[in-house]
Amino acid sequence: MFETEGGVVHYIQSRRLERIRSILANPRDMRRISDIAADFGFLRGDHFARAFKQQYGQSARELRQSVKSDGRPNTGLAVQAPHAGFDDWIRQLPS
Repeated sequence: MFETEGGVVHYIQSRRLERIRSILANPRDMRRISDIAADFGFLRGDHFARAFKQQYGQSARELRQSVKSDGRPNTGLAVQAPHAGFDDWIRQLPS
């Protein structure tokens, strides 16, 4: 079922990174990047940084700086509620 997505682990990680990216694109959410990553299950900063850059071609800090520079959310991203975390996302997955 998840073969086209690179496997279950890759699919879940990709979804977590998408949610983090949408939060970082919200200029009103100024939590620390490491805190946001931890909320979505990335407990090691180096693992998160590598995964984010591999998926998006820029660091989380670079994304946040680009949002700060013009003061607007990145329009290509859906901004998620800042309080929603990894546990909430897992509960929403279809069984």
